[in-house]
Amino acid sequence: EEDTIQECITSLMNQDYPKDRLEIIVVDGHSSDSTLKLLSRFPIKVIEDDERGVSDARNKGIKQAKGDIIAFTDGDCTATPSWIRSLSKRFDDPNVAGAGGGLRTKDLGSLLTKCEDLNTQATYRGFIAANIAYRRSVLNEVRGFDPNIRCGEDWDLYWRVIDRAYEVPFEGSAVIIHAPPENRSWLSYFRKEFWYARMDARVFLIRIFIILKDAFHREHSPKAKVEPTWHIMRQTIIHLSIASLLLA
Repeated sequence: EEDTIQECITSLMNQDYPKDRLEIIVVDGHSSDSTLKLLSRFPIKVIEDDERGVSDARNKGIKQAKGDIIAFTDGDCTATPSWIRSLSKRFDDPNVAGAGGGLRTKDLGSLLTKCEDLNTQATYRGFIAANIAYRRSVLNEVRGFDPNIRCGEDWDLYWRVIDRAYEVPFEGSAVIIHAPPENRSWLSYFRKEFWYARMDARVFLIRIFIILKDAFHREHSPKAKVEPTWHIMRQTIIHLSIASLLLA
């Protein structure tokens, strides 16, 4: 992520938020490019993951963090100046365990990125790890991200949190601008959409199993919430539809 990491860190350091209350931690996945060299220019904490996947890497970052509220984003993302402040205001409510923000796709001057941005604005109301924050206490309670899930680990975490009767509202003013490298060509974009659809479908099926199991075992508490499940089903259908159109 050498092409995007500097812009990402700079956007985090330029947040409209008290600097003495902000800690930036990067968990690097053993980068072979110049990412680590670029990161060394910033006064931030950089740690290496254990090559056990993205969930384990995020959990390692959680353990290193000192704050009571932990926000997540990715190296190919740029935070708008009020990102942290917009998310943090949601935590004034003691019933709120987390908050997710809005996504925009970076305009690379192509039809692809313009269409992707329109799709994101129209459909995304989610809680993916590119733009989410949780209370540390809640992350500890649910034992963080599931290291056995390769993709969709953020949705799995969200579901486990709301199943405990916590609130995780959507805050549209907390915006992250996403610039995935796959958006540079239609072929790469097609592969990304197909991969997302396949992985989302697996997570969705697991979730349906949990809901059905819960329906037959009413003595279990808390009960699995059904409504948020349909969002990822809709996203899976969107990914499959885009992949089908591109394949055609």
